[in-house]
Amino acid sequence: MNDYPHDVQQLAGRDAAPKNSIFSQFAAPISEVPDVLPANLMPYRHLDPVLDDPSATGPDWDTIFGRDLELTDTKEGLRSQKVNRNIAEIASAIRNRCEFLHIAGHLAVFEPPCWKILGHGEALRFVKRAAEELFPSDAKYLNCRQYEEIVSHLRLDFKTPCQKEIPTPDYRYLCCRDYMYDWRTGRCLPHNSKYQYFSYLDIDAESIGSCDGAHWEMFLDDMTGGDSILRQRILEMLGVILSGYPSKSFFFLTGESGTGKSQLVNFLRDVLGTSACVALNDISQLGQKWTTGSVFGKLLCLCGDVPDAPLDSRTIGTIKQLTGDDLIRGEFKYKDAFMFDNMAKLLFVSNYPLRIPNPEREQALLERLVVIPCRNPVARECQIPNLHELLYEEAGYIVDLAMRALADLDDRNGVFTSLPEDFGWEPAQVSNMDRAIMEFVHKYCVREEGASCWVSEVFQAFQAHFPEENLRDSQFSKALLRLFPEVKKVRSSSGRKYNGLCLAETDYGNPS
Repeated sequence: MNDYPHDVQQLAGRDAAPKNSIFSQFAAPISEVPDVLPANLMPYRHLDPVLDDPSATGPDWDTIFGRDLELTDTKEGLRSQKVNRNIAEIASAIRNRCEFLHIAGHLAVFEPPCWKILGHGEALRFVKRAAEELFPSDAKYLNCRQYEEIVSHLRLDFKTPCQKEIPTPDYRYLCCRDYMYDWRTGRCLPHNSKYQYFSYLDIDAESIGSCDGAHWEMFLDDMTGGDSILRQRILEMLGVILSGYPSKSFFFLTGESGTGKSQLVNFLRDVLGTSACVALNDISQLGQKWTTGSVFGKLLCLCGDVPDAPLDSRTIGTIKQLTGDDLIRGEFKYKDAFMFDNMAKLLFVSNYPLRIPNPEREQALLERLVVIPCRNPVARECQIPNLHELLYEEAGYIVDLAMRALADLDDRNGVFTSLPEDFGWEPAQVSNMDRAIMEFVHKYCVREEGASCWVSEVFQAFQAHFPEENLRDSQFSKALLRLFPEVKKVRSSSGRKYNGLCLAETDYGNPS
């Protein structure tokens, strides 16, 4: 590929970057140090890095910037009063030492290896740490209100670049702890804000392709039963997830216990770390308000235990949305909504087949489904406890294989390796009773925390809307709790109630 950004092409031949090459995390502001710079040396700024000589090791920033800055108005009077007058000056110094971005109404800061969107508390902690490092003798006089003012200065600063939409990172690179990794060429490149990653892999790029994988080969051989085609599909899945490759697919690991599903998932979580992976307790959480916002900047959205129950319509709708081409509308609590391109892949794991109501109407969903069948359980006495920790030690070997498989998949325009017919998979059939109960709950009920309703009232409403379903109240209740595990049935002195569900026209906590 020859369409890399100009600055990336300049960096392509660079094999290493200097460690700890700036004073702490902050680059010196141009306005503050013109008299201490060596002759003919341009000051470093994140927004305009000097890239003309990629092989240069750079100056010793610790020596150049190893002195405390001084505020201009702290000579007379009470120290705390004088420091208070310098809030704008402190904010300016922080802005010049760091690279900020206004993005979709939020303040983000570039802290290698990636960008970080700052919530309110995170922003306060960040400016406190920055002020203490820049002005160690003065920061102790600042209080919480003054830190709030510094954050306000940074948010309102017209010099900070502003973007309405959150960009999609370039999938051709892996953002690792030490470098960016170009998986097409195998080169390590210095971190740079222009890549616009908001998460990173918890591995070193220098380890990719430089270690062996004895445990991985044994594990993969057991998991696939030695089938080379299934092996290739697993590696393609790993490559797509780790890189954020633009694929309109979601993944489903299915098979009985002891087949290695959990070890593979735990390995992925180890490599992705908390910055690049979000885990759901229940697949129904996909349909909740804050879920789409939580996957922003991530590489994986994981549900590790899908129950033997049909997917509800809201979950199916969210899967289609997150695997489609359209911009995603996300929300953080108490913040304005924002738009972004989703790069997080969905991975569901279950001991049961995926149950999709009316599969004949969900061809678009089924075409996006990539199944990884796990049919080779390992005897309990032969299983290695915490095998994923041994696999994590071989992450460089595994990631290298995954990127090779991804390169092959990219050459096929994103078409996954086809499994033989004997690996064929069909969605589990959903009974008419389950379908009726799901339709009733979606149309006539509300499922939210704090909702409550009498069991008898819900069953009577179901009978009124679906008189053709000849069910006893115990059958209905058992099926409803199986289909919607977030709903709980409780017994009180007044009778039995559902918690987490009520009829749409019923006030929470006050069932009629």
